[in-house]
Amino acid sequence: MLDQIIICIKTVVNTVSILISTKNRFRDLKECVGSVLVQSVMPDEIILVDASDTGDSKKMVEELLFGNAIKFTYHRQDVISGKIRKTAAWNKAVRLALGDIIIFLDDDVVLDKHYIYHILKTYDENPESIVGVMGHFKNPKEDNAIQERPSFLYLLNKSIYKLFLLPRETGRGVIQPSGFPAYPASKNTIVPVEIMPTGNMSIKKEVFQEFTFDEWFHGYSYQEDDDFTYRVSRKYKFLYTPFAELIHKASPIARDNKGIIETMKVLNHYYFFKKNMPKSLKNWLAFTWSEFGLLFLRCFSFSSLKNIYISLIGVTVFKNFSAIKGRIRGYNKILQSLLLKKSIEY
Repeated sequence: MLDQIIICIKTVVNTVSILISTKNRFRDLKECVGSVLVQSVMPDEIILVDASDTGDSKKMVEELLFGNAIKFTYHRQDVISGKIRKTAAWNKAVRLALGDIIIFLDDDVVLDKHYIYHILKTYDENPESIVGVMGHFKNPKEDNAIQERPSFLYLLNKSIYKLFLLPRETGRGVIQPSGFPAYPASKNTIVPVEIMPTGNMSIKKEVFQEFTFDEWFHGYSYQEDDDFTYRVSRKYKFLYTPFAELIHKASPIARDNKGIIETMKVLNHYYFFKKNMPKSLKNWLAFTWSEFGLLFLRCFSFSSLKNIYISLIGVTVFKNFSAIKGRIRGYNKILQSLLLKKSIEY
């Protein structure tokens, strides 16, 4: 029965392109591509947007696809004014993509066997009303028959993120007044959303005739996905399906210095907020409150009783000094841009 449904879906959607962004994560990328190659519904194209130091990733994907009917398209991430801009490479890649549907993945995700099937099934059941679908980031522990009761510390951390309006995966798929996303948490219901992460989203290619990724974002481009999908959702509709599952391993490989990352996050958050959010007093207070919350969490950790103790004696501040310094550097740049009435710059 499932095979018949799959054949029906493939007649509705002509072509599917998988776009994977990668940088120096050879093993993670290999596992990601491997999970694509065992899908119950196969894509027509894999697009690799590569910022790696060598060509090993390209060679590896070519070897995996040898003898396969899937088309392989390769793009180097563009370097503009000495800076890697993933968004510029994406804009170029989607213009050349074959697919009617483009699925964006991070290189450190692993897809469930029926991920593409459930993404396309959602389009098939809503042919006119939606232009984007995202899946469900699955916790590996969800496969256990008996679930452990959430610990007090887990609930405490969850409450802190909700209190400070921080990015979280226990929301309704909307942008909060702070300018941070609250991704959907439903495990059994397809629901509408207004934002999707590029590590787990699909978009109809026709959307890119009207919208593109903002090439102001560079590096790994924190919140560039919120910016793009939020703007599109002002005109079109997205859906979240909990049935299209994937695991995000959050690989520690090839990540920038903590201080650089924190500065980027502060500036990107401010840029997104100023560009997209209504400038009401409520929203400005929410933005400021959320940034205070993030600075607070760089000084105090509540992940374990031990971490609470070392936070109270100042060890966490010492360990995270580079990150705290990076955030303060970001706040200083925002202040300079306001005083000088100039655009925000890295």
